[in-house]
Amino acid sequence: MALAERSPSIVNTLSLPTAYNVCNQTLREVCKADGFSVAHVRMEQGATSLLHVHKAFSEIYYILRGKGVLYAGPNAYHVSEGSYLVIPPKTPHMLENTGWNALSHLVIAAPPFNAQDVMLLEEKNYARPAPTELLRRNNKIVALDGATVTELLTEQEQQLTKVSLAIGELEAQRKAHPHIHNEAEEVYYLLDGIGTVTVGETTGTVGEDHLVYVPRHSRHALENRGTVLRLQALCISSPPYNDRDFVPG
Repeated sequence: MALAERSPSIVNTLSLPTAYNVCNQTLREVCKADGFSVAHVRMEQGATSLLHVHKAFSEIYYILRGKGVLYAGPNAYHVSEGSYLVIPPKTPHMLENTGWNALSHLVIAAPPFNAQDVMLLEEKNYARPAPTELLRRNNKIVALDGATVTELLTEQEQQLTKVSLAIGELEAQRKAHPHIHNEAEEVYYLLDGIGTVTVGETTGTVGEDHLVYVPRHSRHALENRGTVLRLQALCISSPPYNDRDFVPG
């Protein structure tokens, strides 16, 4: 079962059932919000997804673990933990696992994924480009809730997808300031550490591979209860986050 729509939810992604997909990967449909959907995909060693294209929606690939090569149109990139790429509509793409272990990644579709918008392509007609390194942003700021945040998408990419993507970090024993968004719905995907999250009247313990759905108008905050490690989360917001939509709670 996917996350409940428009209700505060905390879920261990890896506990969800797998869903059918044309690439025969281990895919879990994790969340379907108004502006985007999130799927968790695991590819075994040596696996390659099918070359395909979407006419209507963009995809953002975020690599959780493993190594691979991501082909997107005329470009190809070496990817590893923390790599991410926006793939616009009408861009042929596929992912190859080139590492020694499984490759796990998130696929964020904006607007939400629609299976009828998946068009498979003949790989024999696609000249695989030589892969290059994928650049990563490192523009850390302190956000209004007190967390250290790195915005990942450019303004142009946010305009295309109507989504913002950021890495939020809380040092040991730190708690973010509770707040509300009246315009945006938000998802936290926990990348590292152990903590507590409160969304509305719901409170729970979260760790790696937990996902939290925050509806609009819901008071929410993350807390790092660890004594050593940082708490790190991927933050997905639609429409894209802006300070005007931060209401202290």
